[in-house]
Amino acid sequence: MYSCTFIATAAGLPFLNPYKNYNADFRHGVNFAVAGATALPAEALAENNITSEITYSSLNVQLDWMSAHFDSICDIGAGKSIEEVKSLVPSTVQAIQNAARRVISYGAVRVVVPGNFPIGCLPCYLNIFQSSDSTAYDDNKCLKDLNELSKFYNEQLQQAITGLNKEFKNAVITYGDYYNAFEWLLENADYLGFDSSTVQIACCGIGGDYNFNPKRLCGTLGVQVCQDPNKFVSWDGIHFTQEAYKHISEWIMDDLLPKLQCSL
Repeated sequence: MYSCTFIATAAGLPFLNPYKNYNADFRHGVNFAVAGATALPAEALAENNITSEITYSSLNVQLDWMSAHFDSICDIGAGKSIEEVKSLVPSTVQAIQNAARRVISYGAVRVVVPGNFPIGCLPCYLNIFQSSDSTAYDDNKCLKDLNELSKFYNEQLQQAITGLNKEFKNAVITYGDYYNAFEWLLENADYLGFDSSTVQIACCGIGGDYNFNPKRLCGTLGVQVCQDPNKFVSWDGIHFTQEAYKHISEWIMDDLLPKLQCSL
């Protein structure tokens, strides 16, 4: 996640070079992240008629890269109803749980498993699922049903983390509460320096109530960028601005450090 850059800065750690940059210096670690990567592999999603137009890389791909890297240096869903998406949550959580086990097997003793944001607050979803029914929205003008989906997933994930902590007595596995971090940011937007009238509008985008068009994404010819991104929470309707990630990361760090039993 982009917030990792702020967490690394706060911890006094250097940024990690991407794994695919084969000429990079990996002495301080490696970044295996893939933008838009899914927990479930593309094949599993395809079986449920779900395709990703962003990437075919999944969590397994990133973990395979990690394994290959360790070997080299150590010589060793779209168009679905909410109920249909909910049915995928157990297998998604299981995949993440297995990923945590794999990371711990390589020696990790402190593992943070991030939860999901309240996706009903993001411009991309607000645009796609826009409703004329005012009761579909909460006090933050977010879509209730989508946020309930995020809560359902996060609850399942936290139960899995509890199981992992019982399984691995010598490791600390904790939940990264991005849901509440983001809600805190929305509720304190003015105080934090954001323009409260733009908290659900993309800085880089075009069209509609949320400045977001899935057919004309940020980077497309003719799509404009706002003059002051620091006043916006959303960068492109999908990702947040650096300013938003900074505040979210600060909230996360305050929440996580006591649980991880470490200090900076």
